Amino acid sequence: MLMVTNVALAKAGFSTGSTPVTFGYLLMGALAPFALIGLIVRPVLSPAALLHVLLAYLPVGLFAVYKVETAFGSPAELLVTGTNFLILPVIIIGLFSPYLEDLTEAQICTVLKWCVRFAVAWGLMNFFMYALTKSFIAIPYLTMNAADAAEVFGKNNRRGGFMKLVSTYNNGNIFGVCMIALGPVYLYAEKSRAWMAAFLLAILLTLSRSAWFGMVVMGGVMVALGQVRVNRGPVWLGGLAAVGGIVIIMPFLGWTSDNLFDSNLGGRFYQVEQLVITWFGAPRVSIKEIIYLGLLQSFGLIGFLFVMLALTFPILVNASRLRTLPMLRRAAIGGTICYLAMAALDGAFIFPPVLAIFLFLGALTYRRGYRGAAGRAALPATAAI
Repeated sequence: MLMVTNVALAKAGFSTGSTPVTFGYLLMGALAPFALIGLIVRPVLSPAALLHVLLAYLPVGLFAVYKVETAFGSPAELLVTGTNFLILPVIIIGLFSPYLEDLTEAQICTVLKWCVRFAVAWGLMNFFMYALTKSFIAIPYLTMNAADAAEVFGKNNRRGGFMKLVSTYNNGNIFGVCMIALGPVYLYAEKSRAWMAAFLLAILLTLSRSAWFGMVVMGGVMVALGQVRVNRGPVWLGGLAAVGGIVIIMPFLGWTSDNLFDSNLGGRFYQVEQLVITWFGAPRVSIKEIIYLGLLQSFGLIGFLFVMLALTFPILVNASRLRTLPMLRRAAIGGTICYLAMAALDGAFIFPPVLAIFLFLGALTYRRGYRGAAGRAALPATAAI
């Protein structure tokens, strides 16, 4: 259900004022006490995940909440900041990650595969429906946030006569970011070439330059991690098809090569010009599209080091033995790297379910194996962390 509500139906929910509340995040909050009780009754902790929370996310989260409090931020600002920097990391990395060892690899991959398939199929159906009829199917509270029923057209989703492929994410950029992050794990789980092609086509039809950049990064990362071999014909065919698709799409959007390589960073260059670097950051926490600039300005040089430790911890912990890890863990690390690359352009950091998916990938990198239904350790003897 966590995968269904955070991947397949990512924006299902409602809003309180201007703050979106998704059923996926509510479900995590509801399950967290039971997860904690389960770990107390049967203490099966992941040492690496616990260190991740205590050494990185806890200092960052408390510092972020302190900033909001001292700046007299609104309750909504406190909720968003506390959720992203403190509550979600503690729940997903600290509480939920050990339970991944109670699931087989096949169970994890099968559920994720069908959730991504649904998001892809829903997105493609609506993309072509809108192109033909200028309308699409939307179910408030389920396939979109109830407050977004009349707002999808106004979320920078128009591109000429087309609307970006938004699926159940209500925004093309957010869908692209999440699919690129999940891409290495999904493509490892997916065995159907037709669905793989549909997945790549869906990302292409987000009409997002950030997502197109992410596709290139995803391919490179998967090659570097040994997940994809470059001497295979289908790999080259897929790459050429993606490039050809971009070339075909651009004239319909009224774009030239100047639009593809925009020196103004798609209207985001002001974030570079307004950057002010201090030791401890600005009074308020404000994270815009270019994630690293927002983190640097909000947390300062000192805080930025802790934030980067939090974001890269799964990569650092696993780096020395990367080639010996099971492919599922390597794919999760690949997804983490893909998101961190996209964060340099547009990481959609504060928008659900982006951070939840990023943290899920981090938790998956710590999964040491299948523990067994009876709770008896069925983990490799060498899997210390």
